[in-house]
Amino acid sequence: MGGTLKDISFNTYAPLAGGFSESQVFITWELFDTLNQNVIFEFSTYGYAKCDGVGGQAIFNAFKHALRELMANDEFVKLTTDKSSEKSDEFQYKHSQLINIEAEHQSFKLPEELEKVLDAVVLIKAGQTHGTGFAISKDGYLLTAAHVVSGLDKVHIVNKLGQTCEAEVLKLDKINDVALIKTQDCIFNPLELELENRTSIGAEIFAIGTPLNENLSWSTTKGVLSGYRNIDGKRCIQTDTSLNPGSSGGPLLNKEGKVVGVVSWKISGTEVEGISFGIDIEAVPYVLGLSFN
Repeated sequence: MGGTLKDISFNTYAPLAGGFSESQVFITWELFDTLNQNVIFEFSTYGYAKCDGVGGQAIFNAFKHALRELMANDEFVKLTTDKSSEKSDEFQYKHSQLINIEAEHQSFKLPEELEKVLDAVVLIKAGQTHGTGFAISKDGYLLTAAHVVSGLDKVHIVNKLGQTCEAEVLKLDKINDVALIKTQDCIFNPLELELENRTSIGAEIFAIGTPLNENLSWSTTKGVLSGYRNIDGKRCIQTDTSLNPGSSGGPLLNKEGKVVGVVSWKISGTEVEGISFGIDIEAVPYVLGLSFN
């Protein structure tokens, strides 16, 4: 949201004339949709204030008055109210519907065939933030972290070819931090989920994501699978793979190029190093209500 000051006046009156100050402002407010990159609301307000003395407090109070006028606008309130709690029921309803997905059955030899794997990974643009996701079917189903798309009905995704497409948020589980989204338009080479053979502790795993900045999309890091954990009811994979904000929702892959986890979170601190977590891929079909043919 931004405001443009269109006009301002400030007058002070000496003690013999009353000893007060007054100010008035005219402000045009604009609300910008960072997802669709356009102004979705514009409204002008007037503010006035009068104060004892000859200080500048009247100017600040006039701004407050103008801001209160904006906050009282019904359309503005409707557009800026957080509806994520209202959407929780909707997501629960979608969550209860079983979705059948045509599973992929292909493996890759990593790191030799990493370029092929990158074709499945997407940059997710969610307003002013971004994250990562990956395709699990040729007809447009993708997985990502719930916190990347939470509170949104739709997001924009960008694939390795540079295509930008719209994706709908279908299912979301905040507790397990995993979500299912779907697009109709982008081209992918989807990944296979490792749902049958558990990857051994100590095995090499690879992470693909967009750490920190969108310009670093499709960055790849390597580490080991440190362990399988149950943390607050979540089935997690612990790894020492280097992960950073923006990598959330990306895939954790074994040496066969199969997904073993969805990047979720890490422990940070001056004396902490190499402790990151992903959601165990074996839990995803259960928590999201998915079946694979």
